[in-house]
Amino acid sequence: MLLALLLRVCLFGDPIIHVDEEFYFLTGGRMLHGVLPYVGIWDRKPIGLFLIYAFAHAIGHGDVIAYQLLATASAAATALVVRALALRVSTPRASWIVAAAYLLYLPVFNGAGGQSPVFYNLPMACAAMLLVGLGDGCSDRLRSRGAAAMLLVGLAIQIKYTAIFEGMFFGLWLLWRNWQQDRRFHVIAFNGVCWAALAVAPTIAAFACYAALGHASEFVQANFLSVMSRHEPIGPSLQRLFWAVIDLSPLLLAVGLAHRQLKQSTEGKFLIGWSSVAVVAYLAFGNYYDHYALPLLPPLCAAGAAGLTGPRPRKYLAPTLLAASFLIGSFTAYRHWRELGSEPEVERLTNVIRPHLHGCMFVFEGHAILYDRLNACFVTRYVFPYHLSASKEANALGIDVLAELERIRAAQPSVVVIADRPRQQSNETARKFMLATLRQDYRFVASVPAGRQLWLIYEWRGRSGAPEQRVPAS
Repeated sequence: MLLALLLRVCLFGDPIIHVDEEFYFLTGGRMLHGVLPYVGIWDRKPIGLFLIYAFAHAIGHGDVIAYQLLATASAAATALVVRALALRVSTPRASWIVAAAYLLYLPVFNGAGGQSPVFYNLPMACAAMLLVGLGDGCSDRLRSRGAAAMLLVGLAIQIKYTAIFEGMFFGLWLLWRNWQQDRRFHVIAFNGVCWAALAVAPTIAAFACYAALGHASEFVQANFLSVMSRHEPIGPSLQRLFWAVIDLSPLLLAVGLAHRQLKQSTEGKFLIGWSSVAVVAYLAFGNYYDHYALPLLPPLCAAGAAGLTGPRPRKYLAPTLLAASFLIGSFTAYRHWRELGSEPEVERLTNVIRPHLHGCMFVFEGHAILYDRLNACFVTRYVFPYHLSASKEANALGIDVLAELERIRAAQPSVVVIADRPRQQSNETARKFMLATLRQDYRFVASVPAGRQLWLIYEWRGRSGAPEQRVPAS
């Protein structure tokens, strides 16, 4: 816990650690006021993640430090479970090293705050601990431990759906262990159905709640259909994959060195299988965003512990692992801080907007946390700034983006926020529509820097008066 605090304390209170997290926090806060995810505010993340942020918003009275402390506690607890897993296949010293490496590696992949894997790695690691501790006991022990593990998997899936791939491996592992103990087909089938039911129960419960409220279609579109319609450019994705492999290379080397040793025990075989499935799941998604690599850390750290013991050359791997993860993580956190900005810059943005906000606000490009800071109402349920402005989302929202922007224009938000220049993968058609709207209907207020970006603030001025010229040309 002390190490986790030391690594994260410099970011406590920063509301813009990552664009995802500020949106999750906004959504959690609005849930406390009756706004329903997928209906009143759209995203494709499972409801469990938003419930975590709603809890943080409630206990912190709207202060972002609450979710950051929850994430810190989750990271520290996960590191302790990783240490317990590693102890099954390595020495106490090596297990402590990989537990520290887990915490040091989180910032490398943008896990310095509250990204979803920071939370769902904990139930997945706890489920893994239950499975490696099965031993050769009776079938009742197998059934009960398996039930607890698969329920944890189900909870993890409702924090992020990518956990389903590792969950499937956990289920197959349970069936294999069941086959070793009791080869009666009807017993294995019964146990398998029970375990699978527990894994999908949280998702079914969430769907049932939405169906009872009359919003089944919104739930299905957001949670399952949208992700299949999102388009990711291959060039940037491959570049992200290249750097992820470079960053993970010390861990991958440790696992490679330990492979033969791990195959000699049941626990080692489990860690090899879990690591392999986690890597395949990461590769299968194809977009390779940095935080998508966070689920790789628990299995790779636990399995890699065995690679830190043995012949003399391996003794240099542990300091290399710790030094590389610390240096890369520190650089990544600093780079993102410089890119996005900090608390004083968000406060400046908020102060500039507040006198002009006499109704609702629309952040076409910018920071979702502004809605929370200003307690501003929405003119659209697509509040995440890059859902309507990014080209990759154009076919994934289940709507016509231009028709939604026309509806927003008709709603006449009192303030609009837009970047002074288009970002990568910008939806050019949508951006041109917004620029035309600003020229015709809005008055330029100010340009406010935050990080490396300049944000332009516009105020609704009606249809009278001369056209406003302070609008970027592209």
